[in-house]
Amino acid sequence: MATPSEVFRDNLRRLAAVFGLDAGGLTAVLGWRREDKKWLSRVWHSGLARNDYRSSGRLYYLAKLFGLEATDLWVPDVQPNPEKLPKSMKDRWANRSD
Repeated sequence: MATPSEVFRDNLRRLAAVFGLDAGGLTAVLGWRREDKKWLSRVWHSGLARNDYRSSGRLYYLAKLFGLEATDLWVPDVQPNPEKLPKSMKDRWANRSD
């Protein structure tokens, strides 16, 4: 059974891949620099066990990018919600190759 950190990490990597992004591409799309970029690198490699006050802002924007709520990132095999995607990601969604 996967731990919450592993579920989060696997979801993050899979969701990014759906849109043709790696960790660097994800930080670029989000416009993140410095501390935000370091945080994303950590969760990309190690995952995140839970949402707390230190990460809630970053999680909000990360989840929103995939059309999700922050709590969805811990749901095993969560899928993007195409109806709630921001415009930049809708274009990527439309142009993806399945």
